[in-house]
Amino acid sequence: MTTNSPPRATHILTVAALIVLTAAFPLDAVGVPGPGSTATRANAMPTRARAEAAPRGQDRARSATTCTGGFAGPYPCSNVDLLAFLPVASMGGVEGNDLWGWTDPVSGREWALMGLTNGTTFVDVTDPEAPVVVAFLPTQTSVSTWRDIKTFGNHAFIVSEAGGHGVQVYDLTQLADIANPPQLVFADLVFSDIGDDGSAHNIVINEESGFAYAVGTGGANGCSGGMVVIDVNDPTSPTRAGCVSSDGYTHDAQCVNYVGPDVDYQGSEICVNANEDTVTIFDVTNKANPIMVAREGYPNSGYTHQGWLTEDHRYYLLDDEGDEERFGNNTRTFIWDMVDLDNPTLIGVYEATTPAIDHNLYVHQGLVYQANYHAGLRVLDAAGIAQGTLEEVGYFDVVPEDDGISYFGAWSVYPFFASGTILVSDDGGLFVLRLSGDLAPDTDGDGVADSADNCTLQANATQLDSDGDSIGNACDADLDNDCSVNFGDLAQLKAAFTPGPYDPNADFNGDGFVNFGDLAFMKSTFFNGDAPGPGPSGLPNACD
Repeated sequence: MTTNSPPRATHILTVAALIVLTAAFPLDAVGVPGPGSTATRANAMPTRARAEAAPRGQDRARSATTCTGGFAGPYPCSNVDLLAFLPVASMGGVEGNDLWGWTDPVSGREWALMGLTNGTTFVDVTDPEAPVVVAFLPTQTSVSTWRDIKTFGNHAFIVSEAGGHGVQVYDLTQLADIANPPQLVFADLVFSDIGDDGSAHNIVINEESGFAYAVGTGGANGCSGGMVVIDVNDPTSPTRAGCVSSDGYTHDAQCVNYVGPDVDYQGSEICVNANEDTVTIFDVTNKANPIMVAREGYPNSGYTHQGWLTEDHRYYLLDDEGDEERFGNNTRTFIWDMVDLDNPTLIGVYEATTPAIDHNLYVHQGLVYQANYHAGLRVLDAAGIAQGTLEEVGYFDVVPEDDGISYFGAWSVYPFFASGTILVSDDGGLFVLRLSGDLAPDTDGDGVADSADNCTLQANATQLDSDGDSIGNACDADLDNDCSVNFGDLAQLKAAFTPGPYDPNADFNGDGFVNFGDLAFMKSTFFNGDAPGPGPSGLPNACD
């Protein structure tokens, strides 16, 4: 069941309306933890103490600061730089929560989708050192501590534990039309068939299959707090497709088209669920008849919260939100071998040096990115995962005061942008970060980090840039600087071709001659051959 919002022409209102709207939702109208079968579980959802609700001095924006000598401004760090910080007040909110990211497939612009207690804010982070708050989408009903956002294609899907909220659907391509940000926008439609209560703790989307899973749902017809399956292949007309309820309440999950080593399930759609006190695996290929594959507990579980598969689907890393407080251990990450999905095996437990509570983690290109409340962002190397080990290689501590047990601080992290920009959401705001030092990406292996490299895909250790446009000669066949490689550039190359008068701008490979090697490179980029004009460059330039 869906309900349509006003026509698009009425979607953009003024910031003044946002201020009135925000005032209409008192902060004490906060949602409560999800229902379902929690009462039958060994573990109950931890309670967030409201005494810490106020941001911890994070009441002003911060600019780019390199991690030097163990600090980026006031923040302890290692191998992670601060690019920017936006406080929640600048985004139209009072307190932050979850987040996700989206890349515009047409323009390549990168966006932070930041959850707030009173709605969702859309921030353009294409220039990570100068993020722009572009739009705010208010909660569908009331304020709630819990909000979650995921994307399918060009649409955002937003849930909350606010009663009657449903799933807000918003076409993200509309953001490009906003000329005078920030503006107030509304959902294009609301899908309400997720249970009589209309609430959900999280939403999970398998972008390969086009199915979304609202989890931690409430009320009758809410799949006992499990997973309500929604077909979103047509985002403008989502439909309920099934129900996963045989293990009761699901707090979070990851659903994938399985490509892992277990041949029995290759090609199937598999969901790995964090179900409060167990890791529970379902085969959801047949949405009308989901099959429980495995249900495994583990020693000293506090609250089985969230986890993520490695990119080959061989291993699963799990965070437990309650064990630090309940058992007094430091932050623990549980390492599961999924070689046999019917029998997942716990092969190791990584214990951090801090006692902070872990909340959300994601795996990307061999690194594990963890949002660990008071300990902030923690980056782990997964090279030893087959032996059941992880190693911390970087961090950015969003709470400089301490790394203690608290349900406030870094809520979530998004590490999947092609640019390498990392987002961390905090109850106090949005951190925009980048790996640095030993972790700085160097795609072309020339010893210059991508963020400082004037040609990121072609090794050029000398960084030769004859025309000074911040795009190195090695990837700059745009000789007339019109941001396109065309016949004008070919004419200039021809004029400089050896034995003609030497033009250093046309000497792309820096060998002291303009010859057939340079001509071959120009040919590869002619009329946007292998790349959109000159570049790419990690440095700001006129063609960005």
